Amino acid sequence: MANKRILKNTFYLYVRMIATVVVTLYTSRVVLQMLGISDFGIYNVVGGFVLMFGIFTNSMASTSQRFFSFALGSNNIKRFNEVFSVTMSIYILLSIVVLLLGETIGLWFLKNKLVIEPSRLEAAQYVYQFSLLSFVVTIIRIPFNSIIISYERMNFYAAISVLEVILKLLCVYILVGSSRDKLIVYSILSFFVLVLITFCFVSFCFIKFKRIKFVLNFNRQLFSEIASYSAWSTIDSIANISKNQGVNVLLNIFFGTVVNASRSVAVQVNSQVVSLVGNLQLATAPQLTKLYASEKFDDLRKLYFQSSRLTFFMLFTLTLPLFLEIDQLISWWLVEVPAKTISFTRLMLINSLVDSFCGTTNILAQATGKIKIYQLIGGLIMFLNLPISWLLLRIGYPPESTFFVSIAISFLIVLSRLIIVERLTKFAASRYVKSVIWPSLLASSISASIGFVIHNVLPRGFFSLCIVFSISILASVLSFYFIAASRNERGIVLNYIQLKLKLK
Repeated sequence: MANKRILKNTFYLYVRMIATVVVTLYTSRVVLQMLGISDFGIYNVVGGFVLMFGIFTNSMASTSQRFFSFALGSNNIKRFNEVFSVTMSIYILLSIVVLLLGETIGLWFLKNKLVIEPSRLEAAQYVYQFSLLSFVVTIIRIPFNSIIISYERMNFYAAISVLEVILKLLCVYILVGSSRDKLIVYSILSFFVLVLITFCFVSFCFIKFKRIKFVLNFNRQLFSEIASYSAWSTIDSIANISKNQGVNVLLNIFFGTVVNASRSVAVQVNSQVVSLVGNLQLATAPQLTKLYASEKFDDLRKLYFQSSRLTFFMLFTLTLPLFLEIDQLISWWLVEVPAKTISFTRLMLINSLVDSFCGTTNILAQATGKIKIYQLIGGLIMFLNLPISWLLLRIGYPPESTFFVSIAISFLIVLSRLIIVERLTKFAASRYVKSVIWPSLLASSISASIGFVIHNVLPRGFFSLCIVFSISILASVLSFYFIAASRNERGIVLNYIQLKLKLK
């Protein structure tokens, strides 16, 4: 029953993903063309800088979702409402703090430290203010988003995401026809889209889940429990921000906005690919937490291993042909390709493959509630991205060096977190390596070898791109089926195929 629900929710999320990918790729192309490389870089580095104020929001998002799912798993509606009231109270307070920090320290840093052409500083300040307001609105939306995921209402989640990309497409058409400063217009339009979508989330929760009640509540015991859990998650959030937005600011300081534009394009491509596995993890997360809450540990271990294998398989199957043909795809996609976009994108895709082994592991660790050591060790290792990247850039290394640093550190994080999860759940790290990592790496090595050979033999062009994609995907599917999948998983696939053939 749980697996069927996960598959159903994953289907809804993939419908969302397809719509999002198609529209995002188109809008990114047009926005880059309309704004120009420099303004596009300004928009992303300023917006990314604002996200650095989200030290607490990322940790609170995972915290609220964990507590909501745990309450539902133990069938405690009273506890659920208490969690909602406390988290909403915290988010309101957090919004005020973010505004104060943003209008003081943040504004000073924008004017004095970021490398922005003087003629575009006024426009950058508009972008900053609307990015800050957008961030506050996003903070308020987080608990409602967590409720929808905890209740596993992925059909609404998918539908509202489709609406969001349609509105963003409308924004692009308005941007094309606007005679005003396009950077300012785009930041204003993006803000109003976010406000409308947030209103939809809030309205749905209060209409659909009538038992939800908000009371300005600072229940000391629950507040302390949530704050303690969130505090340790904050370490991981700080490390993530330093790895992403922090390194992006370093690239701006050392190389300017053009390199920020290149990194932004790479981030957009990578984020669409990662959303493929993100959807699976999003659908799986409530079930993992509920299984832990109901103490069904055998089912929990099976789902943990299955989800981990499937996560890496799905990501690699799409990453391999993209890695091979990304130069052609980006040249067709963008009118003007920022320098270093290709190398940035390839390195980021590799980094995401390594990180994918941590995805389901993170969810499992959060389900236990015992995340102190898990977040502390992983966060401290991840934080090394910023000082090591700064040192390499300082002594003259190219911007690509920051990605190599990130990949190496990601390997260390995977190993450290598997060891810690073994202590939290008694699921042996060696068994995970044997059942998930080793067969996944072996299968991916074989399929990658086949893909590279085909890519190097064929001439460049649309026909060869189609062949590379087809053979790479087929090689990945067969390799993972015969090497990485467990006997039970192969049996499920085989039975499903036989059933479909009989129906025909």
